[in-house]
Amino acid sequence: MKNEIRETVVSITNLLQSNDEYSWAQIFEKLGYDIDKNYESSLHSLKALYGGMGSFNDVILHKDGIPLIRENDDLDELRHKLYKQLKDAIDAQKKRS
Repeated sequence: MKNEIRETVVSITNLLQSNDEYSWAQIFEKLGYDIDKNYESSLHSLKALYGGMGSFNDVILHKDGIPLIRENDDLDELRHKLYKQLKDAIDAQKKRS
């Protein structure tokens, strides 16, 4: 599960970087590295990015003020994939406790 989450985080990071969302890309890059250091904490930190105003859910990729349809579709797919992976990993940890 850890490797799948890391792969999704890397894909999100690459997509954000290639569309000039450097601040969000840096957040995901840092948390991607942290997965190996403190897996459980990283899971919760990544999941916390989804809540509230100005959250990862609100990120819209655009160029010159025009939303990028294909890129936003890709981001939305990755966003949902990561959330499901995080939920499943956190639920599995709870069952082990």
